[in-house]
Formats: sequence, structure tokens, C-alpha cells
Amino acid sequence: MQRERFTLIELLVVITIITILASMLLPALNKARVKSQSTVCVNNLRQSGLAISSYAGDYSGFTPEGRPSQYTGAYSYWTWTMINLKYVPPASNRKPHILVCPSVPFGVYANPVSCYGMRGTLNAGAAVSTFFRESSSKRVMDTGNAANSVSAKTYIQTLSEFPLVFDSFAVTNVVAGVNIFTGHAFSNPNTLGLNHTSRANVLMLAGNVASGSRSWLYFTRGQLNGTWTQTVIPNF
Repeated sequence: MQRERFTLIELLVVITIITILASMLLPALNKARVKSQSTVCVNNLRQSGLAISSYAGDYSGFTPEGRPSQYTGAYSYWTWTMINLKYVPPASNRKPHILVCPSVPFGVYANPVSCYGMRGTLNAGAAVSTFFRESSSKRVMDTGNAANSVSAKTYIQTLSEFPLVFDSFAVTNVVAGVNIFTGHAFSNPNTLGLNHTSRANVLMLAGNVASGSRSWLYFTRGQLNGTWTQTVIPNF
């Protein structure tokens, strides 16, 4: 009895059909993955907001400092404060964590630096570490930074309008010509990474989370239309 075999034409037809089906399914799967990452990110920021609120309750209403003076080296960021003082769960390398956006390449905890960004106060175009709290006028105030000769100030935003922690990105050239994108735990107050289909998730000082588009602040490094880039695009 002669065995039936695929002809070359039949094999090519099958491959073509599989290719067409894959091209139809992959965009939908990718869209679902991106939406899931954004949902997890929002939940992470809400949990981080609760932890920051607990910290503020123990420290006269002040948030943790973006880059604490009591720490030095690689651990000198607010994320280490929250982990070290047990306001958030312990972190393990290569594991998801509430301080790390799942859309950051690999989406896992690497160190206290590669996490969500907390703003500082802006001084001569650069972020300077400070503490934030509610003022007597129900606005936001900071403590300034005496070491950098930056005076305290009160902002026009209310707590629910004041971006505190957000999607943030930096790039590191680990190997010549290879860009490694990560989150960065301390950022200028007017920068954020658009890593959720050209949108960024932002935790306000009041604890509410908003999803912002390009009209928010301005974009420095991260994703633009789904592509990782270092392009600086001011004043969106």
C-alpha cells in the first residue's frame, strides 16, 4: 500500500495559512499583554501609595526623600528606604515587585535604582532630593534641600493633582553599542517614561493613580509608539 505524502505545494499552503493566522493573532495577543502590564503597573503604584502613606503617618506627614542623604552608593534611593524599613515586601533579584513596572525590560527587580521614579524638586534643570507633605492651605509643600541651597516652596497643585511616583526610564550602555533600558528611582519632576502605548502611569501624592499621555510633563527616555528610544522630545 502506497503511503500518502504532502506535496511541496501542499506544505507551502499549510505554512502560508499558519503565517496568516499568526499575523492576525499576534497583534491581539500583544495588545492584551500591554494592557495587562498597564493594569499591573497601576496596581503596583496604588500599593506603593499605601506604603508611602504609612511612612508619612510615621514621619509627621512627610513622604520619603527621593534620594535619602542617610544612604550612599547604589542604595541611595527612596526604594531602599521603603524596603529597608519594611513598608513594602522584601525584594528578590529577578522577581516581580511592586516597585518595578512590569513593562520595564524583563519586568523584574534588579536593584533599588531600577524601579519607579520619585520626583525631586527642580533646581537649575536638575532634580534635587526633598520631602513632600500637605501644607496648611491644602496644597503641596516641600522642605527644600539645605545642602544644595534650595529653599522650601509650596506648589499650586492639590495632593490629588501632584505627581509623586511614576513610570521612569534611564539607559545604560553596559556593553559598547548596547543600550539597556531600565526604570530609574529618582527623576526630574517634569520627566516620565511613556511605556504603556505612549502613556505613563502616575501616582499622585493623595494616593490616586492616573494614566497620562504626551500632554503630561515631557518625555525623555522610554517607549515612543512601542519603540525603545533615547530621543528627547520636549514640551509635549
